[in-house]
Amino acid sequence: MAKPERTVRALDWRRAPAGATIRYADSAFGLTVGLWAVDARAVEARAVEARAVEGALTALKALGPGAGCLLLGDGAAELRDGSGRRLAAGAGVAWDGAGPPGLWATADARGVFLHRAGPAPEAAACAVIDAAAIGRAQLRTGALKSAAAPDAPSDRDHGLFGAQGDAVAAGLWESAPFETALKPFSYHELALVLDGTAVIETPDAPPWRFAPGDAFFIAQGARCRWRVAAPILKAYATADEPVA
Repeated sequence: MAKPERTVRALDWRRAPAGATIRYADSAFGLTVGLWAVDARAVEARAVEARAVEGALTALKALGPGAGCLLLGDGAAELRDGSGRRLAAGAGVAWDGAGPPGLWATADARGVFLHRAGPAPEAAACAVIDAAAIGRAQLRTGALKSAAAPDAPSDRDHGLFGAQGDAVAAGLWESAPFETALKPFSYHELALVLDGTAVIETPDAPPWRFAPGDAFFIAQGARCRWRVAAPILKAYATADEPVA
């Protein structure tokens, strides 16, 4: 079975139509990445809103059981698990179970998702990915020192979720300025930039520039070079594919 192209993809959630739109799929590995949106502008009642959200989630649930992550580029939502936990722009939710958790959309919601198929665990797991909840006291991006070696950035990983033996993970990552050499990327990564800017170069396309609010996906094995001129903070979801 032919593998999809291993490259960098910009994910423009701002133009996402209602529902789920697949932008990358690797059936052999069970990985799906794409856009997700709920259009709540015409919603007048919470019950109607719930149907709109569930309709959008249906496309994700159709992917089957497994682990995944949904990151919101814009809008707001609330988890329907009785916890009252809210998601604002830049936040997200990661899960491992029969499907994504239920949500209320409290405004137009658009974002990106990553899903890796797998057996549902005996007990479903869910975690919120939110820089605001962690607090700036722990996110000291500006205080990180530049690395002595260009390929070893001074960074900090706030891992908030792991599933399938940590083959799927999600969290927040921050780094001081750095550059890398052109080399294959080590894992599949979905990212939403929260602060700072990243320029990612590939051998066969003009450089990509990702600023706050921009989302992108890098397939494992894609040859790319990172250039980060100022401290950066991003929300991420990764999937680590075994290499034969």
